Amino acid sequence: MFFLIIIFNVYSLEFLREIPDAREICLGFSDISKDNLNMITVNPSSLPGRHVFSFGTQDFASLARYYLIGFSYPFKNLNFGFLWVRAEVGEIPEYPELPENDTIPKDNLGYFSEFEEAFILPIKHKKIPLTFQIKIINKRLKDLKGKGIGFDIGYKRGFKIKSYMFFTGFSLLNPFGSKITWSSGKKDEEARKINFFLNVKKYFFKKFYVLVTAKAGYDVEPFYSTGLEMNFFKYFSLLIGWKQEPRFGVGFNFEKFEVYYSFRKHELGRIQSITLKLKP
Repeated sequence: MFFLIIIFNVYSLEFLREIPDAREICLGFSDISKDNLNMITVNPSSLPGRHVFSFGTQDFASLARYYLIGFSYPFKNLNFGFLWVRAEVGEIPEYPELPENDTIPKDNLGYFSEFEEAFILPIKHKKIPLTFQIKIINKRLKDLKGKGIGFDIGYKRGFKIKSYMFFTGFSLLNPFGSKITWSSGKKDEEARKINFFLNVKKYFFKKFYVLVTAKAGYDVEPFYSTGLEMNFFKYFSLLIGWKQEPRFGVGFNFEKFEVYYSFRKHELGRIQSITLKLKP
């Protein structure tokens, strides 16, 4: 039972907070300096104004898997997007009630699995600073199925002071509440969440820049994350960040595509993510 509690706290509560975007994982999902389709789960204003196709996957200690597919599509004064994110945990052993000594019985009752997925549809008008999006959420826990709809708002802006570039913004996730209705008739409410962002970028010799990112917010309780990116010749990046635990990564960014890899250590094992973006 203790093992199951860990699983559900790690995966269910982190759904859409730790999506498989290797670069943002390294930066603690605190970067808004760069338009990033995958980042709309944290701030909708990160929706790109160009065609982008995104793919991502993550292995969580060989216990859970994350998947991501999305694209952005500009049309006249509007930017549209679509993002599908799925997290799943399979082959979870189901035990009877634990004995008084809390030892796990050798024989289990069987196995079950759970998954959560979201279909996210953002839209932004080029002359309006706010970005809006709707998300459709599906969940399954053992034999129960849940469905819900959420709504998010995002904003960001950038400005320059001398040789430093600053990016600030905020996002309101589920500002009006979002209820998950289960097949049992029970209803759960997704927590409202607010994020604040501050990024600072500094170029050196036009071939090297350092980006420092930070995010703070409130979701049941206060939280924060931060990250650092060092970019060489515009093509290669080294990344390090902190969000509950340290995380590290590398990335290659070219005109038509980019690929990033991230690694972090968790008490349950290694977490590795790979993200690929195509920019035709």
